[in-house]
Amino acid sequence: MDFLIDAKDLIDEILIDARSLPAFETIKGSIALNFETLADKSPAELSSIFSETGLNLTDKIAVFNDLTTGLGDDARLVEIMRACCFRQVKIVDGGWNALLAAGFETAEENSSLPVSKIKIARVEKSHFISKEVLLENYGQYKIIDVRSQVEYDGAILYGEAQGGHLPQAYLIPFESLFLPNQKLLSKESLRKIFTAGGLKPQDEIVVYCTIGVRAAYMSLVLQMLGFERVKNYQQGFLEWSKQDQVEK
Repeated sequence: MDFLIDAKDLIDEILIDARSLPAFETIKGSIALNFETLADKSPAELSSIFSETGLNLTDKIAVFNDLTTGLGDDARLVEIMRACCFRQVKIVDGGWNALLAAGFETAEENSSLPVSKIKIARVEKSHFISKEVLLENYGQYKIIDVRSQVEYDGAILYGEAQGGHLPQAYLIPFESLFLPNQKLLSKESLRKIFTAGGLKPQDEIVVYCTIGVRAAYMSLVLQMLGFERVKNYQQGFLEWSKQDQVEK
């Protein structure tokens, strides 16, 4: 599973602008869709949203973000869409900057597509995990914290009830996955990072951040490299910090 596409390889994909913050310009022809619109929705609600957006399950789709304004918004959107059975949805490697570098024109507003009729029968949840299931089998998982070093050490940046990290969690910061131009590191470099963290392809892995956004990107990267038994604890440290034990 390779979830990335190079901006120079885009041909007839529908471009989705996944940035959560308002922007003064976008890529010409792209449509806007953010993961927050889809999170925690029922299949019926998702069917309605995707239909209004004009998307179909068979569409070739490329999602972009800007790491200077959002952390993994593109990956969280792709994760949700894959769970809804979109099979040809990928992330533009390098996002906004890569599209500009490849010569894509900009526009002041996003475009729109004709309304479609799409039915989401179910949401596949095999790569997600709840706190309850995590607690029941905690010892069998390798827990990866993908937040920053200061968050791992106890800094409270997003309204958490307390600072710190999940017990025995190993830190692999989200930011460590990228080159300065916001493109993903090579597969060889990524494997070295995960090997240093003691991860093996057969391990049962749980990744988390604050609310599952940065963790979504880490989960996709791990799957791309052959770590199939990886789950995103979507509710993340924001939920965990309210009543459960942490380490600092």
